[in-house]
Amino acid sequence: MKTKYKIIIAAIVVLVVVVTLVLINTMNKEIDEKGNNQNNESQMNVNSAENENIENVDNTQNEIENNLNETIESNNSNETEQTSNTETQGKSNKERAIEIVMNDWGEDDSVYFDYVERDGKNTVVVRNKNTTYEIVTYIVDLSNGTFEIE
Repeated sequence: MKTKYKIIIAAIVVLVVVVTLVLINTMNKEIDEKGNNQNNESQMNVNSAENENIENVDNTQNEIENNLNETIESNNSNETEQTSNTETQGKSNKERAIEIVMNDWGEDDSVYFDYVERDGKNTVVVRNKNTTYEIVTYIVDLSNGTFEIE
């Protein structure tokens, strides 16, 4: 009888081990399936978030490019205005007044042009280089590029 009990106990132990292994295997499969489903859902969420981020980046890039283009267009417009102003404003009143008088007087190595501001008026005196004697005085209107001779 002792041998029968030993065989029965051994069979029960083997049966318990087999049942345990089957349960463990089944549980592992369920865990793997749940993990895969969760990974798939997570991957889908990640992909969705990445797509949204890419769209946001694209939208932001488009906004930046539009703003940059508007700024460039505005700057080009301002540069055009400033260029015409700079051509005139790049020179001092003295330089502009003397230039107007020199254009009227013409080439003459025997004179020099002396700028004086009198009573708020731009005055250019043409003087003899040797004697510094005043030959003629121009009152120059820089706003319209004209002059009067005194």
